[in-house]
Amino acid sequence: MAITNASRLADFGSGIGTQGAIIQVDNAGQEVGIGTTNPNATLTVGNIGASGTSIYVHGDGRITGVLTATTFSGAVNASGISTVGVLTAYSAISADAGIDFSGINNATAGMTSETLDAYEEGTWTPAPEFGGGTTGITGTFVGRYTKIGRVVELTYNLTFTDKGSSTGSFKISGLPFGINANTYNGTGFSYIHRLTAAQTNGQLTGSVTGSTCGFKWAGYSDANTTDVDDADLDDDSAIYGSITYFTTT
Repeated sequence: MAITNASRLADFGSGIGTQGAIIQVDNAGQEVGIGTTNPNATLTVGNIGASGTSIYVHGDGRITGVLTATTFSGAVNASGISTVGVLTAYSAISADAGIDFSGINNATAGMTSETLDAYEEGTWTPAPEFGGGTTGITGTFVGRYTKIGRVVELTYNLTFTDKGSSTGSFKISGLPFGINANTYNGTGFSYIHRLTAAQTNGQLTGSVTGSTCGFKWAGYSDANTTDVDDADLDDDSAIYGSITYFTTT
């Protein structure tokens, strides 16, 4: 340790008065620097002007600066973290309790939550069936999903090589999340190949019930609908589409 002068009270470490100082106390400014020779707040941690960590703790309790880390060991516990500007993280941030957006103060009529409490993505296996049966059905059936909060977005590709011998209404089971019975859902189609049904059958629609998506023909002239069934598909039919719905949690 070395005592220098009134403006720079003490340096701790090698390189007195230089970047080699470990701790520097500036008496004139009543500031302390750790890892820097240029403290500019009540407490400054970091290497000012260079890449790395620069944190400023001000006398009024504010914490500002830049925290850059490629690895971090340990835990950070805080009742609230507020940032002004951009917060950059180079590794995953754990937020088991969710992310609260209530501080934005933009609540609209009907709002029930401002907390984003879930994110998940992955693959799922759509299972085509006719009347609940799957006897002899073969093909390539694949899908992907993304879940953000309670919203689930699914995509699926069904390519049949044999539709099998089961009969009845055509459905896809195996959805990765069950639907909230009190919400709407939507379906779309990006590719439909070799359905035997005539165009006059109406528009092809789909809807989710529980963890199953069923398909219907919606008539053009009235509100009548009929189920898509085994007679509407061939052994080499293909249907690609997407489903969006809300889960209960």
